[in-house]
Amino acid sequence: MLKNAKKVNKAYEFMTLITMVMGMMIGSGIYIKNHSGIGGILGNAGNNPWIAIMMWSIFGVIATMIILVFIEIASSTKNKGHSTLQNWGSKFLGRKTGSFFSLFFVIFFTPVLTCVGAFLSVKVVFDGIDALYGKEWAGESLRLTLRTLFTLAVLLGFMIMNIFTTKPGVIVQTVTALLKFVPLILVIIGGIILRSQGNENAFTNSSGKWEISHIILTVTPIMFSFMGFIESASLQKDIKNKEVVAPALFFGVIGVSLFYVLISIAIFFGSKDGNVFTLFDNLFQKTPGWAMFFKVIVAITATSVVNGYAITGTKGILSSFEDGLFYAKQGFKVSLIKAGVIQSLVTVFHAIIYIILGWIFYKDIIKVVDLISNSVAIATFTIYLLLIFGVIKNRITKKIEVDKMKYLFGIALLPSIALSLSLAYIYYDLFSKVVDSKTMIEPTIFIVTMIILVGLFLYNESKIKQFGTLNLPVINQLIAK
Repeated sequence: MLKNAKKVNKAYEFMTLITMVMGMMIGSGIYIKNHSGIGGILGNAGNNPWIAIMMWSIFGVIATMIILVFIEIASSTKNKGHSTLQNWGSKFLGRKTGSFFSLFFVIFFTPVLTCVGAFLSVKVVFDGIDALYGKEWAGESLRLTLRTLFTLAVLLGFMIMNIFTTKPGVIVQTVTALLKFVPLILVIIGGIILRSQGNENAFTNSSGKWEISHIILTVTPIMFSFMGFIESASLQKDIKNKEVVAPALFFGVIGVSLFYVLISIAIFFGSKDGNVFTLFDNLFQKTPGWAMFFKVIVAITATSVVNGYAITGTKGILSSFEDGLFYAKQGFKVSLIKAGVIQSLVTVFHAIIYIILGWIFYKDIIKVVDLISNSVAIATFTIYLLLIFGVIKNRITKKIEVDKMKYLFGIALLPSIALSLSLAYIYYDLFSKVVDSKTMIEPTIFIVTMIILVGLFLYNESKIKQFGTLNLPVINQLIAK
């Protein structure tokens, strides 16, 4: 009887972990990045859907191997400290590196991802109104003004809501997590229907080009869609039967990868430009009201990105102070409200910059944040790569106590090589854009942000020497020496 109970508990934890992984990984990336424009998956693939499908599949395998490596990395904080990339960076690469990672998440990662959710949710609704009533309902300037105001309202609304308590935010996250699968299931069904009707699609409209640059650059927007998957490695903290962790995460990430491939094929079947919303319009040509209905659902689910990062961004600041990654004067007390205000101000600053640049250069406020989100993905996967190198080094030095993953070196080999080579070319492509006035915005913002990050990092280091941190004040540092 006891053996049966253990088996049932193992099976339950196994399925729970798979479900949680899929829930965390499947997000708004498929909506914002599946298009044929600059920075989109089909656009970067040179309008060849076969390249996009191939790279979704290959990157799914790479992501699966990365998550297995991160099981060992995450085990380093199972008993003490926060399970965050910042803290893992501090453990495996040194406290200074952890501090830099923390600043990256506060200053760049969280604000950009929060903006993506807000900008996307408002754009989807306004594009839906345009499709229903035509663009004549309002002039271009009025439409841009309204989109700007609603975008800022969405940003501020969710951030203010989560500054004082995260309880409403948790409810929003739970509801939208279930709701987000509704339009995705429709995409699969709709793609099959439109394909059977013989409509012109991304495959019939394919460029047929197979250039190496297109193959590598397609990885960038795909990286964006996979960015949150590392968080699932920290789920092992709550699992009693540790032997189910590796297979559950393995099958969870593989399942998400296959789901993304299936969704992409369906989108390419249902539209020429690889855009989900074009598929909705094609599917409901005779009843556009239904297309608008599903666009509104997508818009609601996109707000979960704003809400989610309003919560995790604030908690990230708290955990960084508690893990000794930011300086703190003696007697300083960090609170949810203080952290929330800091993250909100930084995020709104980003939003205003992207809106202004969008107005000036593109007459479309989402274009800039769409491009910059690719840069964030590149930087984030650079952090993943550095941590992979860190855990490999730890196998040799044995400084950090971890639960050793079987065949770690073999598992880490492919993602290490693949990420090193692809990121090297992607960085080259990014910085080469700075000399062209049409493409200079993305690399310029990236470079300026990195300069600001380095400046803040040096300031933080000087203050740590002067005051210390929450868990290691300067007087204790002197004693420790």
